[in-house]
Amino acid sequence: MERLALVIGCAVLAGACSPFVEVLRLDDDVRARARAEVKQYSELPASYTAIKDLEATSCQFGLSHPKATNQDAIDQLHFKASRLGANGLANVFCDTPGTFDLGKNCWTSIKCRGTAIKVAP
Repeated sequence: MERLALVIGCAVLAGACSPFVEVLRLDDDVRARARAEVKQYSELPASYTAIKDLEATSCQFGLSHPKATNQDAIDQLHFKASRLGANGLANVFCDTPGTFDLGKNCWTSIKCRGTAIKVAP
């Protein structure tokens, strides 16, 4: 019984140390490469193929961690689009920043969405 309590306690503590949503922690080189590989379009190009709708969340999951930003979430979108073989990102929009979201385990969070696209040369 004590062992079960210990396992449950460890699981609770482990969950308290990370967000409850997918957050990609990208280093500066990966961010720069993803931005270079995937162009963000404010208007759809004349010829493209939609690949997949994406979403990404920037989450500050502790007071000592960086605040959630639109740019962090958008960088995650670029990275996800790049992994899918896309060379473009369209229809990007971000929600209003949220504060202390227990459902996500974030002090602040911002969710952005966009569509990975393949633009014809």
